[in-house]
Amino acid sequence: MESWWTNAANNPRAFRDPRSVASLVAGALSADAAVRDAAAGALSRVVKALDDDPVDESIRAVACRLPELVRGLVDHDPFYSGQMISIVRRIAPDVHTVDALLDLLVETPPEDSELLVAALGLCADAAWSERVEAAVAACLDEPHTRDAAAYVFYSRAPIVRRPGTVRSLGAAAIAATANASGHAIGALCRLLGGERDALAAAELADVGRARPDLQPAIVKVRSLFTRGG
Repeated sequence: MESWWTNAANNPRAFRDPRSVASLVAGALSADAAVRDAAAGALSRVVKALDDDPVDESIRAVACRLPELVRGLVDHDPFYSGQMISIVRRIAPDVHTVDALLDLLVETPPEDSELLVAALGLCADAAWSERVEAAVAACLDEPHTRDAAAYVFYSRAPIVRRPGTVRSLGAAAIAATANASGHAIGALCRLLGGERDALAAAELADVGRARPDLQPAIVKVRSLFTRGG
């Protein structure tokens, strides 16, 4: 374990140079749990400092190894997985990292996949594709990933293209608990007036009929988006 990692965690702005960042990335991928936790904690703070005051070469040093780092999103150590999602929130996954995330999603049980879904929702616009949309839409069917998937579509509603996604959002709103229902309803409302307007409106009507308790939320959210709120 490098002695300066503690200093990097406490004063991340001083360790934004590419060499320091590369060392932290290597440490965060160590097989030694204590080493990787120390490095990952420092790296997440340095990446935050890079977000505030970028050094392009240092950002690239993290981005090029993000396909490896995202495996930490399914780690059972909540500290480590928390550092990884913090990094992903500041360095958007590119196509290569998205491919790694999709592979992980296939091989990971739904109960361990929530952060993978969240990470896919944080990908660069250029990395979003119909394949990604379909994979996240499938997660709407799983109780463990439903809320994360609904939030992805709420945040990325303008680029939803598949009719199947719209139908899955309606089904999720009906089946889900409060948070996921709210995000699914919000996503459907954000689709109104766009390419999937008619289908989104039909799904909202179905949700209101199946879950009368959600009708006030539908009316409220729909009015917000109708007014452009």
